[in-house]
Amino acid sequence: HNRPLFVAIGNNQVRCQIVQKLMSLNFPGFNVIDVQSILSKHSSLGIFNYIAKGAVIQTRVQMGNGCIINSGAVIDHECEIADFAHISPNATLCGGVKIGQRTWVGAGAVIKEGVQIGSDVIIGAGSVVLKNVPDGITCFGVPVKLKSCQRK
Repeated sequence: HNRPLFVAIGNNQVRCQIVQKLMSLNFPGFNVIDVQSILSKHSSLGIFNYIAKGAVIQTRVQMGNGCIINSGAVIDHECEIADFAHISPNATLCGGVKIGQRTWVGAGAVIKEGVQIGSDVIIGAGSVVLKNVPDGITCFGVPVKLKSCQRK
């Protein structure tokens, strides 16, 4: 089993389970990075990540394993993206944003600089997040109002 593998499954939880199993078996993983994406050489990526066409990853971004950064997504300076997160097309993470494990940021969502998003969170498409979001929440809106969010 010396051939590298890549897991192309959109569901964060399923991708997490498969990649963790492969890693426990010492399968070599790699990143798939589209040639039309922009990736700062001053950022760091784990393995099993997918960076799609037109995605922009700025300086000093730290990304874990098994993440998806989809078409046109912008990850600004000093963001931290934990394992198995999914940043959908045209979503924007402003500087210093932290995204927890297995979190999904919907298409076109914007997360204000310095905001922390917990693990297992779903941010709805087109949402604007101005405040921290705790673990296990599904939220949406412009702006997101945490009072109206749902716990999983």
